[in-house]
Amino acid sequence: MVAMEIQSLVRGNSSVPSLIFLQPTDSAFKKLQNKPTKNPTPKNSTQSNTGDVDNKPILPIRVGTHEAAVLSTCIDRMRKGCSASEIFSRPTPFDIILQMLKHTNTRIVYFEIYDVKGTVFYARGNISQENGESFAIEVRPSDACVLSILLNVALFVDDHVISSAQIPNLEAQLTQQQDKALENFISSLDE
Repeated sequence: MVAMEIQSLVRGNSSVPSLIFLQPTDSAFKKLQNKPTKNPTPKNSTQSNTGDVDNKPILPIRVGTHEAAVLSTCIDRMRKGCSASEIFSRPTPFDIILQMLKHTNTRIVYFEIYDVKGTVFYARGNISQENGESFAIEVRPSDACVLSILLNVALFVDDHVISSAQIPNLEAQLTQQQDKALENFISSLDE
């Protein structure tokens, strides 16, 4: 499992889906780079293994417009220093979940996106009770993202999900190609 964070959110409309883009946290990315991969980078590839943030894999998750709006509100208000209970002006299902956790001495330990089939991602919340018992419940990935922000708990993605569903970071690849071209040009001046 790899610890992930929300890199960006693109809100669509009724005809265009919204997308959540996840990337490994900095510490998880460093660990990822030290793992052997099934598809090693060819020697003549322009990809760099320098640990640059732009080289992090990007995992896009398609969500509905309502879910994207809720997530956007959470992100914006948390950045402004609001507490989880101050995010929404009226009670939401998330408020109900937060209250139930509080009153039952139960906590969500972490969320995990554990599978993908086509464009559908599957997630679960791993829960611990005060008596030491633990269990997992199925959740939508969009809800896992919202609750991970509200509860300040980790969001993990299984390795096979990342390897099968990640998209290339085209901007980073272009930057790397430009850097390589500049290096080649500078070295040609020295000759």
